[in-house]
Amino acid sequence: MPTKPYLSECAALASDRYGGFSFEAPAEAPEDLVVEGVPDGKLVELIDASAVDSASIDELMRALTRNRELLPALAGLDSVLDLTGLVRRWQAHRGLAELKRAIRDPAVEPSELRQLLQRESWMFGGHLVPWIRDEVVPALDHETIPLIQFDGALQIVSVERPQVADLVTGGGGQYSLSPLVTAACDRARTMIRALDSNRGMIGERLGISYGRVLVTIVIGHPDFVPDLDTARIRDEIRSLNTLSTGITVMTYEELTTIAERTLNPALD
Repeated sequence: MPTKPYLSECAALASDRYGGFSFEAPAEAPEDLVVEGVPDGKLVELIDASAVDSASIDELMRALTRNRELLPALAGLDSVLDLTGLVRRWQAHRGLAELKRAIRDPAVEPSELRQLLQRESWMFGGHLVPWIRDEVVPALDHETIPLIQFDGALQIVSVERPQVADLVTGGGGQYSLSPLVTAACDRARTMIRALDSNRGMIGERLGISYGRVLVTIVIGHPDFVPDLDTARIRDEIRSLNTLSTGITVMTYEELTTIAERTLNPALD
């Protein structure tokens, strides 16, 4: 249960921000933080010493979220905003590390990568919103993630295998892309045509009138391509993208690099 001093501080903050806010801490409210199994008045000291178990922290956080009257005051506390930012950043780092491990797993399936990337959709940019349910958008018969841009464009991420040995082949100035890339681009074009033809129905389901349909294909990684360096592979992928309209191909190496720079701007 929140302490009397804490409740008083929250009430004062709410009164300053919203005016006319009156609140009196209940008599049963403790003077110090109390969590089961933790001595009175010791929780802050234990947190500072990293000596509190996750169950106790979970109990405290659940108590805070259950008390709806505190939410306006909590939302205005810089400490809460700092904690929220730290937790989200840590979760993003964890998700990126998990993706890197999955990419190295020769047995990983696109369906597993899709689930991971759907959870970590921030990797594709903060201008994309991951609130579209799969059933809202028909004709997505491959491993795809439907997203929507701030301008109303529908963005579909097509998740392919990371370990493609023939992603780019050739030499002496003559190079070609893997048939898997060609097949992925063909599927992307089919999806775009299907989504365009169902624009009215999908727009009604979404509740908005969406504009363009774009597809991003994530496939391959330079580390799994023998005899060719990363720069050459990037050049060939870039050349393909200049010839495609509405379709962008990127490797998992490019995706993780962008994600790392998002989390660590100093790398730029």
